[in-house]
Amino acid sequence: MEVIPVDHDAVLLMAEHLSQTHTMLSGNRTLDIMHVATAKHLSAKEFLSFDGRQKKLAKIVGLKTPL
Repeated sequence: MEVIPVDHDAVLLMAEHLSQTHTMLSGNRTLDIMHVATAKHLSAKEFLSFDGRQKKLAKIVGLKTPL
Protein backbone atom coordinates (compact mmCIF):
# COMPACT_ATOMS: atom_id res chain seq x y z
CA MET A 1 0.00 0.00 0.00
CA GLU A 2 1.21 3.47 -0.84
CA VAL A 3 0.31 6.62 1.09
CA ILE A 4 0.02 9.59 -1.25
CA PRO A 5 0.25 13.06 0.28
CA VAL A 6 -2.39 15.63 -0.64
CA ASP A 7 -2.50 19.40 -0.58
CA HIS A 8 -5.19 19.83 2.07
CA ASP A 9 -5.77 23.49 1.20
CA ALA A 10 -6.41 22.59 -2.44
CA VAL A 11 -8.79 19.78 -1.45
CA LEU A 12 -10.71 22.11 0.86
CA LEU A 13 -11.03 24.73 -1.88
CA MET A 14 -12.27 22.12 -4.33
CA ALA A 15 -14.71 20.74 -1.74
CA GLU A 16 -16.01 24.24 -1.06
CA HIS A 17 -16.57 24.77 -4.78
CA LEU A 18 -18.34 21.41 -5.14
CA SER A 19 -20.51 22.19 -2.14
CA GLN A 20 -21.52 25.59 -3.48
CA THR A 21 -22.27 24.34 -6.98
CA HIS A 22 -23.85 20.93 -6.37
CA THR A 23 -25.14 20.44 -2.82
CA MET A 24 -28.44 22.25 -3.30
CA LEU A 25 -29.34 19.91 -6.16
CA SER A 26 -27.85 16.64 -4.97
CA GLY A 27 -27.91 16.88 -1.16
CA ASN A 28 -24.36 15.60 -0.65
CA ARG A 29 -22.97 15.39 2.85
CA THR A 30 -19.68 16.95 3.94
CA LEU A 31 -17.57 13.79 3.98
CA ASP A 32 -18.99 12.65 0.64
CA ILE A 33 -17.86 15.94 -0.87
CA MET A 34 -14.43 15.67 0.77
CA HIS A 35 -13.92 12.15 -0.59
CA VAL A 36 -14.83 13.20 -4.14
CA ALA A 37 -12.68 16.35 -3.91
CA THR A 38 -9.72 14.30 -2.70
CA ALA A 39 -10.12 11.78 -5.52
CA LYS A 40 -10.33 14.56 -8.08
CA HIS A 41 -7.30 16.33 -6.55
CA LEU A 42 -5.29 13.11 -6.84
CA SER A 43 -6.32 12.78 -10.51
CA ALA A 44 -8.17 9.53 -9.91
CA LYS A 45 -9.87 8.07 -12.96
CA GLU A 46 -12.39 5.91 -11.08
CA PHE A 47 -14.37 6.36 -7.89
CA LEU A 48 -15.88 3.44 -5.99
CA SER A 49 -18.92 4.05 -3.82
CA PHE A 50 -22.19 2.41 -2.89
CA ASP A 51 -23.76 5.78 -2.02
CA GLY A 52 -25.96 7.03 -4.84
CA ARG A 53 -25.53 10.74 -4.11
CA GLN A 54 -21.77 10.40 -3.80
CA LYS A 55 -21.58 8.47 -7.09
CA LYS A 56 -23.66 11.13 -8.81
CA LEU A 57 -21.28 13.87 -7.63
CA ALA A 58 -18.27 11.82 -8.72
CA LYS A 59 -19.78 11.43 -12.20
CA ILE A 60 -20.48 15.17 -12.41
CA VAL A 61 -16.80 15.96 -11.81
CA GLY A 62 -15.69 13.45 -14.44
CA LEU A 63 -14.84 10.34 -12.43
CA LYS A 64 -15.93 6.94 -13.69
CA THR A 65 -18.09 5.05 -11.21
CA PRO A 66 -18.15 1.34 -12.03
CA LEU A 67 -20.78 -0.98 -10.50
